Amino acid sequence: MIQEQINRLVATLQALTLQRINALRSGNASEANQIQSVQVDIDAKIHDLERQIIQSAERAQRVS
Repeated sequence: MIQEQINRLVATLQALTLQRINALRSGNASEANQIQSVQVDIDAKIHDLERQIIQSAERAQRVS
C-alpha cells in the first residue's frame, strides 16, 4: 500500500516536471517556481513514505 502511494507520487512528479519544462519554455518563470515548490513537497513525502517502509521492515526483523 505504501509502495503504491510512492508510485503515484513519482508519476505525479514526472508529470509536474513536464509542466515545469513547458512553463520555462513559454517564459513563465513564476509558474515554474510554483511547480518546483510543489515538487519539493512531493519529494519530501516520498522520502517519508520510504522511511516508513524501512522502519516497518526493521520492526518485522526484530519480531522474527
